[in-house]
Amino acid sequence: MDKKPIVLIVDDSDDFREIWRIRFSIENFEVLEAKSGKEALEILKNKKPDIILIDFLMPEMNGVDLYLALKKNPETKDIKVFFLTSMDRLDDEIFKSYGNEFSEELKGVPYISKTRDLKEVLEIIKNELKAS
Repeated sequence: MDKKPIVLIVDDSDDFREIWRIRFSIENFEVLEAKSGKEALEILKNKKPDIILIDFLMPEMNGVDLYLALKKNPETKDIKVFFLTSMDRLDDEIFKSYGNEFSEELKGVPYISKTRDLKEVLEIIKNELKAS
C-alpha cells in the first residue's frame, strides 16, 4: 500500500481550510491544517508534509515570513511550497514591500489562486509530487 501524501494547508480562513481539507481527503491525502504561520511551525516540529500550501496574506505571521523561516531550517528547507492567494496573480510589486533582499528567494515560488478550480489545483499538486 502506498503512503498517503501529506499536505499542510496554512490559511487563516476556517471555511477555506475546511473545503480544501475535504477535497484533499477525498483524493487520499493526509491533510494537516494551520490557521497561522506560527501554528504551522509548531506542526512541523512533529510532522513533515510532502507539500505546504501557504496563504500569502495572514495576520500574525504572513506567508512570506513563514516561507523564509521554512527555507532557513534544515529540517524543512526542501519541502515543496506553493503560495495561496485571493489575487489573480502575484508579481514582483507585491514582493517589493518585503525588501530587495527577498526578491530573488521569492521569485520562483509557485502560487495558486484560491479562485482556481479545485480539480485543477489537485492535478497541479499531484504532478508536483510525482516530479519530486
